[in-house]
Amino acid sequence: MTQTSKQHHMRRVIALGVGVVTIGVLGFMIIEGWSFEDALYMVIITLTTIGYQEAQVLSDTGRWFNMVFILSGLGIVLYAISYI
Repeated sequence: MTQTSKQHHMRRVIALGVGVVTIGVLGFMIIEGWSFEDALYMVIITLTTIGYQEAQVLSDTGRWFNMVFILSGLGIVLYAISYI
């Protein structure tokens, strides 16, 4: 793999990571009306699969968002780990 190719893949991994965190935070803020801190906390515990208690009780829509977020976020995290 060339240096340029490695840089391209690393930029993709970083962009995907930033993107998934941003989408997660915005999703929880919009759907649940949470603060930035609560939304970020939920994103971190979800992506790291720690699974502590939710920051607040999720609505039905929030649960559906979280299920999709878990699957897509975990896939992106695993992709990033496999690259690194």
